[in-house]
Amino acid sequence: MEFTKEYYEDLLYKYLLPFITLYDNSESSIIIPNEIATSYEVNTMRLESFSRSLLGWSFLKGYEDVKRIILSMIKNGVNCNCNKYWGKLHNNDQKIVEMFPILLFCIENKILFEENFNSQDKQNLQNWFFQINEVQVPHNNWQFFIILVNRFLQLLDLEYSKERSDQAFSIIEDMYLGDGWYSDGKTQQRDYYIPFAFHYYALLYSKYTPEDNRSDKFLHRSKLFAQSFKLFFSKEGNALAFGRSLTYKFAQVAFWAIYSDFLDDEYELSYIKGIINRNLTWWQSQNIIDSNGFLNIGYSYHNQFMTEYYNAKGSSYWCLKLFIILINKSDRFFKITPLEFHSKERKELIPALFSTLITHNGHSYLFMNGQKSNNQFGNTEAKYEKFLYSTICAPCVSRSLYGIENLACDNSLVVQIGNTLLVRKSCKIIKIDRDIMISKWIISKDISISSYIFPDAPYHYRIHVVKTNQKLYLYDFGSAIKRDSQLSATTTNNIAICHNQNQASAIYTLKDQGFANICNCSPNVNIQFPNVVIPYTCIQYARGIHYVIDCCYNNTTPININKSSPKKIEIRNKYIFYNGKQYKLEVPLSENSSLYSKLIGFTRRIKLIINYFK
Repeated sequence: MEFTKEYYEDLLYKYLLPFITLYDNSESSIIIPNEIATSYEVNTMRLESFSRSLLGWSFLKGYEDVKRIILSMIKNGVNCNCNKYWGKLHNNDQKIVEMFPILLFCIENKILFEENFNSQDKQNLQNWFFQINEVQVPHNNWQFFIILVNRFLQLLDLEYSKERSDQAFSIIEDMYLGDGWYSDGKTQQRDYYIPFAFHYYALLYSKYTPEDNRSDKFLHRSKLFAQSFKLFFSKEGNALAFGRSLTYKFAQVAFWAIYSDFLDDEYELSYIKGIINRNLTWWQSQNIIDSNGFLNIGYSYHNQFMTEYYNAKGSSYWCLKLFIILINKSDRFFKITPLEFHSKERKELIPALFSTLITHNGHSYLFMNGQKSNNQFGNTEAKYEKFLYSTICAPCVSRSLYGIENLACDNSLVVQIGNTLLVRKSCKIIKIDRDIMISKWIISKDISISSYIFPDAPYHYRIHVVKTNQKLYLYDFGSAIKRDSQLSATTTNNIAICHNQNQASAIYTLKDQGFANICNCSPNVNIQFPNVVIPYTCIQYARGIHYVIDCCYNNTTPININKSSPKKIEIRNKYIFYNGKQYKLEVPLSENSSLYSKLIGFTRRIKLIINYFK
């Protein structure tokens, strides 16, 4: 496929085409068919749909007849004497988020704006947008909206607040962590809001304010961030799926699009073009368009289990941020040949992300330890607190608290006490290191589980230390894979193995009152595939202190399994010995215990997994 500038323009127009019939000179917002409820009022939801579509029209030249209607709608929205007035802003208003695309549209269509807005229209525009300086705005990535709105008002020769912008810059500085990473407010969340919000908005400001010394600083930070972010993308083009707001889809590569405008090095541009092109190709192969031609709510298909309470029908159109590439200062990007995917095996600790990121066989493995959400977004434990996220299969979310099929806890733990199922979340972080991640899940005063995770690919080890004063079942889940006609699933010798044509997953534990099995998950719990299975182990524990070692496997096909085998791991008294290093256990294990003798032979038994695929 030839990824010319015309290709990007045609693709953008394809996404904008369904909106055209919804624009109306007498309106100020639009209603996308099959609306869904959100945490904010209906009128704001419809403004969002209108505003985010304007991102596309900001980057697409021509179509002046459509743009004149849009300008009429903007005039209605900012006119307090019109019954289509967008209304006053209140503190932390969702409308704050939707402001900058409207002004960006006016700037990128400046000639039409001047032709259609008289002095009173401009005054109305100024009055409505200036409200952002008079309300409370959350201390997170939203601070950039204050900066962008004021800068765009200035570029339109309207009143703006330098003081309010400087305050916002100061707040953003307090959120900078180093190495190109930000904290999205006073939280441990680190997700795609760093690239498609913090860095994107910083570079957008720099694009329109190159004379500001801050622009050099923002570009430097983006260069630092790019070094780790480039590892998020697989050879197939898809990116690691984790965190909230994944319904924004190919906004995942919006950072690369705007970053490319600041680069001159041909190799870097070629590398970035490869990432963008592969990601776009992957997204075009997903079921992301509904029967009306609009983007659906979900990740790879329509799925409301994974969406946030602030996701409306128009929310997904933040993905149009990608198309800023069409207004780069030159067309050089489109003339460069994209670099083919090539990646050495990497293992990198990313402290700000609380993670170790490994690349193997063209895929990415993100081992997480410490991500939490201060906000009660849906399924936060699934989006931030699994042991592992990989590009081989996106994660699952839960649809019910009852039944492991509904919980769908890939790469996580579940404890069953009686008929109650509890999912691992809000753990105490003991250690985050390149080679080991230790956390403690305190379930109650009577039950806690310390987990020692040894990041590696395609195999990794998990050791769980269970302290309990009551009987329980411990479930440890491996990685999910698609359930299709090619699926093969086997449980034998306490090993659960499943694979299809493109994915393989397995988990093995010692025979300590436990068993292994395959969980046939309920439909639509996985955000990438409507139907998946997950291998898991389950052990019943009585009162006391218990240890278990699990070995997990996750790769693209079982053919590659015999090319790499797990490293030796063993426990002697109070230490874990793995890969030439020793790690102290929370509770010593007596060498006289029967469990100790079983652990010594563990690596010999694990070869059963390899032999199965041979």
